[in-house]
Amino acid sequence: MEKSFIFKKLDFVLKNQLSFKQKIISKKIDKLTALLGKVKLIKANYNIINFIIIIILISNVYEYLLLNDSYITFKIISEYDYIKLFFPFDKNPACKNLTLPDIIEVDGINYTNITFNYTINNITKKEVKLIWNNNKPKSTECLFEYCTYITKIDLSNFDTSEVTSMYRMFSRCQSLTYLNLTNLNTSNVEKMDQLFMACRNLKSLDVSSFDTSNTKSMYYMFASCQKLITLNLSNFDTSKVIKMNSMFEGCSSFKNLDISNFNTSNVNTMDLMFHNCYSLVSLNLSNFDTSQVTNISSMFSGCSNITSLNLSNFNTQNVKSMSYLFSNCKSLSNLDISNFNTKNVGKMEYMFNNCSNLTSLNLFHFDTSKVTNMNKMFFNCSSLISLNISNFNALEVITMNSIFSDCYLMTKLDLTNLNTSKVKDMGGMFSNCYSLNSLDLTGFDTSQVIIMDNMFENCSNLTSLNISNFNIDKVNSMKGIFYNCLNLIFINLKAAKI
Repeated sequence: MEKSFIFKKLDFVLKNQLSFKQKIISKKIDKLTALLGKVKLIKANYNIINFIIIIILISNVYEYLLLNDSYITFKIISEYDYIKLFFPFDKNPACKNLTLPDIIEVDGINYTNITFNYTINNITKKEVKLIWNNNKPKSTECLFEYCTYITKIDLSNFDTSEVTSMYRMFSRCQSLTYLNLTNLNTSNVEKMDQLFMACRNLKSLDVSSFDTSNTKSMYYMFASCQKLITLNLSNFDTSKVIKMNSMFEGCSSFKNLDISNFNTSNVNTMDLMFHNCYSLVSLNLSNFDTSQVTNISSMFSGCSNITSLNLSNFNTQNVKSMSYLFSNCKSLSNLDISNFNTKNVGKMEYMFNNCSNLTSLNLFHFDTSKVTNMNKMFFNCSSLISLNISNFNALEVITMNSIFSDCYLMTKLDLTNLNTSKVKDMGGMFSNCYSLNSLDLTGFDTSQVIIMDNMFENCSNLTSLNISNFNIDKVNSMKGIFYNCLNLIFINLKAAKI
C-alpha cells in the first residue's frame, strides 16, 4: 500500500473517530513519515492505526518505575488496551547485549520467550512487571534509554550484582529529577559509558555507593547533565579506566568539581572531558597522570569562567591532538604550559582561540615539527601584546588561516624562523591586528600558497611591508589582502615573483 494513501486514510480516521486526546496525538503524525517503512509491523493483522499509535507511545508510555530484587514495575498511563513493550535495541543496535527479562507479567498473566519487540493486548490495570528469575541481568545496556517522560526511578533494591555493562542505562531520560542508586551493585561493571548522558533535569546525583574498581570506560558518563550542580566522586576508583573523553562535557551548572582522587594512569583519551562546563571556576588536576593520553583536543574548550589552570604535572609526550584545547576559555588570564611536550602533536588548530584575557604566552619550547594544521590557533587572543614563536618549525603545516586574526593589542610578532614551505592557506592570517606596527616576513616561503584573502586586512598601524620575497605563482585569490591598511605607505614588491 502506498504511504500517501495510508496517511490520507489515517488523517480521515484520526479526525472522525478518535477521542480528543487521541486527536492531539495526530499532530505528531507528520513526524512519522520517515519512520514508516523502517519499522516492521509486529503482527500481520495489525492495522495501520494501531501501528502508528504504538510508535507514538514508545517514548511516553511510562509514568513511573519501581524496582525490586528481581523485577521492574512499569505503570502505564496510556488509554489504550494494548501496549508494545519497547527495548532500545530497536533504536540502537549497540545495545544488543541488554539482558531481557525472563517473564513479563501483565495483570497477573505471565508472558515468556521475550524478544526485543514484544506486544501484549488487552491490558486493564495497566501495570507491567519485567521479571528476572534465574537469569539475573548481566547487562543493563540502554535499559531506560529514551524513557523521556519518566521523572523518578528507584533502584535501591534492584539486583545488579552480575551486571558488567551499564552502557547508556539512563541515557536521555530528559525528565528524570530523582534517581535512587543507593544499593546499586556496580562491583563487576566494566562499562559506564554514557550512563547518565543527557539526564538534563537531574540537579543532584548520589553515586557515593558506586564501586568502580573494575570500570574501564567512563566516556560521556555525565555528559549534558546540564542542571547537575554538585557531584561527589570522592569514592571513585579510576585505576582501570581507559576512556574519559567527554566525561563531564556540557555539565554547564558545575561551579566546582573535585576529582583530586582520580587515578588516570591508564587513561588514553581525555578529549572534550570538560568541554562547555561554562560555570566551572576552578579545577584541580594536580593529581592527573596523562602519560598514556593521546588526545586532549577540546579538553577545556568552553570553560569560559576558569581564570587559571595548573597543568604543570601534565605529561603530553604521547599526545597527538591539541586542537581547540583552550578554545573559548575567555576568562583564562594565566597559563603556564612550559612543561608541554609537543613532539608528537599533529593538530593545533583553534588551540588558544578566543582566549581573550590572556596577556602572555610562552611557547618558546614548543616542537611543532609534526603539526599540519594551525588554523585560528591564536584567533581573538585580543589581550596578547607580544608573541615569540621564532622557534616554531612549521615544516608540515598546510594551513594557517586566521592564525593571528583579531589579536587587537599585539604590537610585536616574531616569525623569523617560521618555515612556511608547505602552507597553502594564509587567508586572514594577520587580519584585524590593529596595533601591529612592524612585521618581518622576509623568511616566508609562499611558493605553495593558494589563498591570501584578507591576509593583512585592517592592519591599520602598519606603515611599511617588505614582501619582496613572496612567490605568488599558485595564488588564486588575494581579495582584500591590504583592505583598510590606512597607514601603509610603502610596500616592497621589488623582487617578488608575481
